[in-house]
Amino acid sequence: MASVNTEVWKVLAEDLSVQKDMRRELINVRALARYLIQKKGITGSIDAVISAIRRFEAESDLAKQAQEVEVVFENAIITTKSNIASMTLSDRQFKIIATDFLGDKKLKENFRLLKSKENIRIFLNQKDFEEKKKLFAGKDLRYVDLDLAEMRIEFPKDAHEAVGILSRIGLEMALSNVCVYGFIEAMPEILLYVKMKDLATAHDVLLGLIG
Repeated sequence: MASVNTEVWKVLAEDLSVQKDMRRELINVRALARYLIQKKGITGSIDAVISAIRRFEAESDLAKQAQEVEVVFENAIITTKSNIASMTLSDRQFKIIATDFLGDKKLKENFRLLKSKENIRIFLNQKDFEEKKKLFAGKDLRYVDLDLAEMRIEFPKDAHEAVGILSRIGLEMALSNVCVYGFIEAMPEILLYVKMKDLATAHDVLLGLIG
């Protein structure tokens, strides 16, 4: 049978929202212990569970990592841009993008690019979408997302050393029922894309992380 420490730490490590409230001293430890016993099936006395919670706060590497992420977010700057569209293309279209970049530069303005092995995803101003879409062969246009917003998060220069920044953003967005349609990470800067209808909620989520 797993020890009380192991059971408690596993539950707390998987629940970043509880960790966040613990660090802000918004949770009564005894009440949390009762919750873990009654709702999560932790086997142990309430004093043993309280002791495990306090050790988690003091000793857990996950808790320390979460604290580092909190500090990084406290010094972040958020800006937003609306009316963004996205196209996902076959990798075969990369030659067209490279040629345009060196020549006509029709794509360059308000343009973001993310390239994987077989796919290219570009984000651009929606008002230019139909015109710029004509540059690409229809069969290589795999799918389109419209009515997006771009959220730009600028972190301190040493933010790349913090563990868990992307996972923290993803978790907080999921908890607020916001779908993230794309990430572009080039630390100390992250761009993320959400639907325009979710922009206000997503912005509030990031402001909550900044504190």
